Amino acid sequence: MYSVDLEGFDKQSIFIKPAGLFLYPSPKLIIDGVVQVIIKGPAGKHYLITKDDGTNVYVSFKNPLLGFDPVPQMMVEEKTYRVVDPLIWYQAVWSSLSILVLIMGGAIGGLFAALAFTINIRLFHSNRSGLSKYLLSGAVSLLAVIITFIVALFLNGYINI
Repeated sequence: MYSVDLEGFDKQSIFIKPAGLFLYPSPKLIIDGVVQVIIKGPAGKHYLITKDDGTNVYVSFKNPLLGFDPVPQMMVEEKTYRVVDPLIWYQAVWSSLSILVLIMGGAIGGLFAALAFTINIRLFHSNRSGLSKYLLSGAVSLLAVIITFIVALFLNGYINI
């Protein structure tokens, strides 16, 4: 979970739980230990939360990196709050190397490439050291290639029987 400091919410502890891969596909807003409920707001789905002074504000999430980044930015009263720093360009390129699996693996490769890309972005947002981020990300991308190859061989043998 990531802590968020918002203006007007000094007496409340606000956290964002990033999107999960399968169990909960969207991020969660948690205030004082309570998971907030999404409501239909004036411009789509929002959270309605109460500031320390008693006024209500709408909060929405904005997903960077075409929605692949599981840690969203928060939009509160037309102001954007970054929960984590954006990836540096070379981190984004390194994370996206797994997309090359799409070229060799078609739809199966695309599935594992997108999964590896999302995991790699999570790794670069983590508190790990710089070198370990790159090593783990490289291992995830390599694993995506290996799994794509194994699944393709299995399906090819299964279909050609």
